[in-house]
Amino acid sequence: MSTLTNLRAAHRHEARLQYLARPGAWALFRAGAVFGPVRRFPKLGWVVSDADVARTVLTDARHFTVFEEGGSGHLWRQVLGAEVDEMFTDAGHRSTRLRTKDLFTEANSWALVESSFGPALARMRHRLAAGEEVDVAYVTRVLVGRMAADLVGLDLARTTDFAPRAGHDPQAPEDDSYQQVFDVVRDFTGLAIKTLMSTHQDEAVIAESRRLVDRLAVGMERAFRTAPDTTMLGRCREIGLSFAEARGLCVLMLVAATETGATSMTRAVALLHDTGQQHGVLASAAAHGGELPEPELADVVREVLRVTSPATVVGRHVTGDVALHGRQLHDGDRVLMLIHTANNASGPFDVTRAPGPGYQQLWFGAGRHICVGAPVARAEIAMFLRELIAVGRPWTVTGRRYSVGVINPAYRRLTVRCD
Repeated sequence: MSTLTNLRAAHRHEARLQYLARPGAWALFRAGAVFGPVRRFPKLGWVVSDADVARTVLTDARHFTVFEEGGSGHLWRQVLGAEVDEMFTDAGHRSTRLRTKDLFTEANSWALVESSFGPALARMRHRLAAGEEVDVAYVTRVLVGRMAADLVGLDLARTTDFAPRAGHDPQAPEDDSYQQVFDVVRDFTGLAIKTLMSTHQDEAVIAESRRLVDRLAVGMERAFRTAPDTTMLGRCREIGLSFAEARGLCVLMLVAATETGATSMTRAVALLHDTGQQHGVLASAAAHGGELPEPELADVVREVLRVTSPATVVGRHVTGDVALHGRQLHDGDRVLMLIHTANNASGPFDVTRAPGPGYQQLWFGAGRHICVGAPVARAEIAMFLRELIAVGRPWTVTGRRYSVGVINPAYRRLTVRCD
């Protein structure tokens, strides 16, 4: 197929992912691309689709907050209560990030991901090299479930709540436990599917959210006492957070890092295949002894994150009258930033794209609430793709199923085989 035909095929698959996941969000992304940088929509409030304007909002803590209607902190406060204050308020937020940031250096992130991903990635590579069909969507769900548990400091083998179910892989029964962690996170985020209109949740949704949080938090109290300070729970204990605060922070991290990581890795496989760009990547790897040079791998990861945009929509509440790109916003207004639209305005997926002037990396947010785990996410995608590329042969997508009614557009199933 021609390059243009490949790009069109990739666009169709990506659009279908977006539409089936959240039809309302898909329509809003398209509208945002047409109606300009800042526009007011009935019932939604102000909608921002430009990267520069979005960055202005995200870095202005004086006029915009996550804690009131429209912000993620508003959602979390309804579920977790006052224990989230430490994560979002000025002094507590800065202090917590400062005292935990060394957990998320590039070097530490690579070491953590390598330790966590190693066994499952080795099995995937072996199966692909043998010509077997592999469901990479399942593999990535297992990977991120284990990564989340390892990062927080949970020992799933010490609880029956995530015991492997009947029908699990006898060669790796623990994989089903990690799949269950992913499932709980997906169920939790699915409860927020309607928050485009409002972040106020009814009591039934809050009760179910708390039930799922309790399930995710199984074993945390024991781990809080014993986990090493190289884990989130251990570090929270060492810096003097209460267990309630540590529990809230770790649940937040489990939710933020799990589903988004899996979908970005799986969609990377599909994008490289559908656009035909895997062939250039594989040729470069072959020219360098079978491994893609680190700068090129970093470029691929950056482009995957730009197009997939883990946080597709980010909300803020206006706390004081402020002018924004020629519009006057007032105290109490709501702002939705279409991060997916802003990121994809640069053009279609292209791993050779150079980040020129004004290239805004908004896929992890910006400002004081930028994702602290960004180095871990980059390492996850890079290590996963490195193992896939190391097979040394092009892969063919043999089947795909899209997830329906999920907050993060994802493949429910994506089977591949190396030719």
